[in-house]
Amino acid sequence: EMCIRDRQQISGGDTQLTLHDGTNVLIDEDDYNAKDSIVVDNDDKSIVAHFPYEEGALVTAIRGNHGGKIGEIVDIEVTQSSGSNIVTVETDDGAFETVEEYVVVIDENFTGDAGDDE
Repeated sequence: EMCIRDRQQISGGDTQLTLHDGTNVLIDEDDYNAKDSIVVDNDDKSIVAHFPYEEGALVTAIRGNHGGKIGEIVDIEVTQSSGSNIVTVETDDGAFETVEEYVVVIDENFTGDAGDDE
C-alpha cells in the first residue's frame, strides 16, 4: 500500500499523485485525496485499490508513542492554524489521539484478521 502525500494538476488536465516513496502516478479521476492509501500495480502503475482517509477508516500508527497500533478513526479534529490535525483512533485496547501525519490508512487484510470471525 502506498500513502498519497500530494496531489497536483499538471498540463493536459490530468492529476498527478505523489506517493510516500516519491513515486508519481497519473490519474484522470478526481477521487483521490492526500492521506488516502492506494495499491498500485507494479507493472503498469495502475491503481488497483483505494482506501480513503476518513472517519471509520482502518489505520496503523507509524510513528510516535502509539507506533504499531491498529484501529479505526473515530474523529478527525481539524486545527485552524499551522498545527497538525488530531486523529482519535479506537483500538481493541481503548482509544488514543495522535497527529494525523502519524497514521496511514490500511486494508483490513493487512492485519491478518480478515475472515477470522470464528
